[in-house]
Amino acid sequence: MSYELSDAQLNSLARDLDGLYDETQKKMGQEDLDYVRNVKRYSEAIKRRSFELFNHPDADNAFQKAVVLRGLHVLIEFSVGHVILHGAYDHIEGADEFHSSTYKWDFVIDTDDWKTMHHQGHHPYTNIKGQDHDIGYGLLRIDARQDWWGHNLVQMLTFPALLASHSLYFALYTSYSARAIEGRKQYAPGNYKNALELLAKAYVKNVVTEPAKTKGRFLQTSVGNFLGTVFGYDYTMLLLLLEHHASNVAMYEKSERTETKGEYYHRQIMATTNFVPFAKLDLFLQEALEEVDFPNAPDFRVFYAALDTHLEHHMFPDLPDNRLREIVPEVQEIFERYGLPYNIVNFEKTVPDIVGRLFSRTAPVANKQETVLGLLKKPADLTKRLFYGMTYRKPEEPYYMGVLREDKTQTTVVESFSEIGGQARTFRFAIPEKWKKMKWDAGSFISVEVEIDGQSWIRQYSLTHPSEVAETLDITVKRVKDGKVSNYLNDNLKKGDTITLFRKPQGEEGFVMEDIPDKPLFIAGGVGVTPILSMIRKVANEAPETEAQFLYFNREEGGVLFRDELERLSNTTGLDLRLIYDPLPGAPKHLETSWISKELLEKHVPDLLERDVYICAPDGFISKTKGYLRELGYDMGRFHMEMFKPPEVKKDQNASYVYHTVRFLKSGKEVRINENTTLLDASRKAGVPVLTGCEKGLCKACVCPKTRGVTQLEGENPDEFLNKITICNTLPRSDIELDI
Repeated sequence: MSYELSDAQLNSLARDLDGLYDETQKKMGQEDLDYVRNVKRYSEAIKRRSFELFNHPDADNAFQKAVVLRGLHVLIEFSVGHVILHGAYDHIEGADEFHSSTYKWDFVIDTDDWKTMHHQGHHPYTNIKGQDHDIGYGLLRIDARQDWWGHNLVQMLTFPALLASHSLYFALYTSYSARAIEGRKQYAPGNYKNALELLAKAYVKNVVTEPAKTKGRFLQTSVGNFLGTVFGYDYTMLLLLLEHHASNVAMYEKSERTETKGEYYHRQIMATTNFVPFAKLDLFLQEALEEVDFPNAPDFRVFYAALDTHLEHHMFPDLPDNRLREIVPEVQEIFERYGLPYNIVNFEKTVPDIVGRLFSRTAPVANKQETVLGLLKKPADLTKRLFYGMTYRKPEEPYYMGVLREDKTQTTVVESFSEIGGQARTFRFAIPEKWKKMKWDAGSFISVEVEIDGQSWIRQYSLTHPSEVAETLDITVKRVKDGKVSNYLNDNLKKGDTITLFRKPQGEEGFVMEDIPDKPLFIAGGVGVTPILSMIRKVANEAPETEAQFLYFNREEGGVLFRDELERLSNTTGLDLRLIYDPLPGAPKHLETSWISKELLEKHVPDLLERDVYICAPDGFISKTKGYLRELGYDMGRFHMEMFKPPEVKKDQNASYVYHTVRFLKSGKEVRINENTTLLDASRKAGVPVLTGCEKGLCKACVCPKTRGVTQLEGENPDEFLNKITICNTLPRSDIELDI
């Protein structure tokens, strides 16, 4: 089931949740401070009673109850400390020791490090891989959507070691994460001084100093303190694991796209779950608490403060747990109104599931359906996964281990200027940092994403420089009648603005120029000059004496883009430039038939059969050119084209009754569809994630490897077998296998 919301719905959701937060904040005051003071006194009373029981061996189950109480003290210290350090009471007069800037908890993690890791790393980037340091705590792979790394091979050993290690790993990992977030050297001397000092003091106090104060019960108290503390930390860790690692939560790929408030709320909702505690375990714990003589003891749920209401907490982090429980009905009503899930799981079912997944995810399996045995049948894929995992780096492909990796980045417009009397505009974008070492061939394009009237639009524009000579990402956008995006860019995008780029530079297979042919012939119509210019610049830079020829067609002389540069290159290099205009401006029918002809090609290109042709123009122009070339006996294996629009998806009513099976090899899923259903729709029906962009076959975001079957594209070209296809505009003509 899809839980996606429109931009308007997301904005409305943000307003509703903000309103609920404001109403709740107004209610806070002295009673909330009284509540947390009572909780803190309760925590201290639990710890005292644990110590007393270690010294009363004659009491019924004294040692067992003392261990349990010790663990409950650890749990409540974290739970209430977590709320305080979020600043829940900062705005209330008289907060004093409960102010987030001064509070110190009885928990062996440095508060400053924890606030950095938690407030700057976890909450803003909840369940975003590569940014949320809480995902697996840098060590554990629980979800198949996580990347697999070499150390995951032995996590069946590391997990029990974590459980037995008291708080050692988490104290050090918190310090490590804080340094990483702050951009400091993680392994610099002194970085872990505070954490190590806290650990040392805690261990000495728990197993030496405090037991020494007993009356002949040193060993029992020392062992009991250790066991109780381990129990408390382990219970806390399991609660934290299930809140963002349960099977009902979403996980996200790192993206440079800026979130709106509504998108932020939506991600928090999808990536977080509440839980229902294990009733039998709670009853056992409550029986131990009967030993604590404390009047007006708070509700037992205080031990799960902001943990069993974690959904509410991730939307309103600085509300205390008592207020979060109050607003649960209102939150559920809002979620229901927008068709959003109120995620909640059972502790007793989810914890065993997580532990089981810890063991099953030691192997680089990509999803629930994939097995180790099945992976062994794909040795090439297995080798690739092991190689990248062991070397701790990711491959360039958008798919890794069956998981889709979205790749959007933002950049800045560094220059913008008008072309041909305002008919077009050139934009120069700064090359994003992560693209600085990237190479792209002459003739490549980028996909630009813009938002117009609340709707996202993706369009493709040719880069006018190959990577070898590019200092910026240059595109030229010509105005088009009724062109929504082209006209928007011309009218609105200016120097200093931010623009979103979708995926890295790409090239149309069979069109880009990797190597310079001996005698290239370039043909372009109108704005089709943009990829051709990139090729001409490559030739001028690398082999200026090349006998290149360029036939550039325009309706009128005033429509010639880059005329000055083209004429300069024709005078300084081997480029033979021919500018061809329509002799009768304003006569569309004549235009249509006179742009290109067999006679024109014979006249201007007498050595045509010796040349490699690169053409970018409207599809009708290209179709006619191909026909004339065939008539002249041209070798079409040397013909390279890029059209302004993708192949049209033609649907036949009769095809609605013809069905085929589409198999998705990596996910192990399959679905039956008719011949009028695109393969993209098939993937959505099967629940297989596929990155999409324009959904017209232009941006190449949805390119997928095809291992078997015939589509309508091959039906038009029976001698071809396409290994990679844009599934958004592809219809099946037989059973299909896609390697996704």
